[in-house]
Amino acid sequence: MQIIELDASGWKTADDFYCALLPELGAPEWHGHNANALNDSVIWGGINAVNPPLTILVRGLEDAPRTVVDEVKVAKLGLDLGREDFRAQHGRDIDVQLQIVP
Repeated sequence: MQIIELDASGWKTADDFYCALLPELGAPEWHGHNANALNDSVIWGGINAVNPPLTILVRGLEDAPRTVVDEVKVAKLGLDLGREDFRAQHGRDIDVQLQIVP
């Protein structure tokens, strides 16, 4: 299980989340900076160097701007829904989680 730990304490914009996460995933430069692109690459695969099983831990959101918190929550929801879609299409689970931790 690959674990990626991110520290959001210095993030000022929603894009800071993707600028921190995508290099950790080994994503290509052309990877989109949005929840849909993250879902496509992490759940459906074939794009990033790091593949499931995968847990992304985001710490330090308590002092981040609301736009940052909202984007991380949207990304989490997107990955949660993507796992459900994957299960429905393939009849098995994919081990991907994004967790917001104190």
